[in-house]
Amino acid sequence: MHHAARPDVYVAPDDTPAGEAWFMQSLENPGEQLLVALKDREIVGLVQVALQEVAKTSILRQRRVARIDALGVCASDRRMGVGSALMQAAIDWAEQQGASEMQLGVDAFNEGAIEFYRKLGFAITQHRMAVPLPVGDTG
Repeated sequence: MHHAARPDVYVAPDDTPAGEAWFMQSLENPGEQLLVALKDREIVGLVQVALQEVAKTSILRQRRVARIDALGVCASDRRMGVGSALMQAAIDWAEQQGASEMQLGVDAFNEGAIEFYRKLGFAITQHRMAVPLPVGDTG
C-alpha cells in the first residue's frame, strides 16, 4: 500500500532489506524499545518507540515525548487486537520513562491507520506538508 501510494518515498516490498541492522540498533539504544507480539513463538507484530527530549525555547516548554517510529502486524493477524496491544505496551513503556506525550506520524493516504489511531485516542495536532523538488545535478 505505501509503495503504491508513494513510490517516491517507499521501496517495493520485495526490495525491502531484511532490516537486521535496524533491528539491532533498536535493541542497543536505551532510548528506544522494539516490542514484539508473538503467536506460536513467531513474531506477528512489532512496534518501535523512541524517546525524544524537547529543549526549551522561546516558544516551547522542555519536555520528554515518546514517538512511534514503526508499527506493523502480519496481515493474517490484523483486526485481532495485536496492534492495539502493541500500542498499549508502547504507551506503558513511555509512561514509565517519564514521557508526557506519545506522538506518531501517519501518511495522509493511510485512512485505515488514521482511524485505528483515532480509536486509540490519538488526535491530529499538526499537519506536515511537502512539495516535491526537482532533483538537480549536484556535481
